This record gives sequence, C-alpha cells and structure tokens, in this order.
Amino acid sequence: MFFGEYVYKVDEKGRVPLPPKFRREMKEGVILTKGTEKCITAYPAAEWKRLADSLAAKAVTQANLRKLNRAIF
Repeated sequence: MFFGEYVYKVDEKGRVPLPPKFRREMKEGVILTKGTEKCITAYPAAEWKRLADSLAAKAVTQANLRKLNRAIF
C-alpha cells in the first residue's frame, strides 16, 4: 500500500497524475480499491495477491472478515 498526501489537479481529460515515486513502484501493475473515508487505496500487484491469498485462506464465517472482503473486493 502507498502512503502519503499529494495535491494534483485533474487534467482536461479527467485524469490525475501519480507521483513519480508511486509510478516506479507500479511497474508490475497496481490494484485500486475503495479505501476508508472516501479514499482510494492502491496496492502493488504482488502485495495485492498476498493480501487476497491471505484473506481467501481465512474462514468467512467471521462477520468482520466477510465485511472486509465485501469492502475491498
């Protein structure tokens, strides 16, 4: 997951540029998902796979895990 606060303007095509530091880390791809408090959470593809595999291995009988799965997948 990437951390930081950056101020950028949306261009005429509705795009927001990513900080160079983030672009360098995203060579293998990136997964964007709904974050908390109206934020977008970005994961490098490899980290997302580890997170997804970890969550898939846990029992979905726990209400808090089901809620987390619905929130980010």
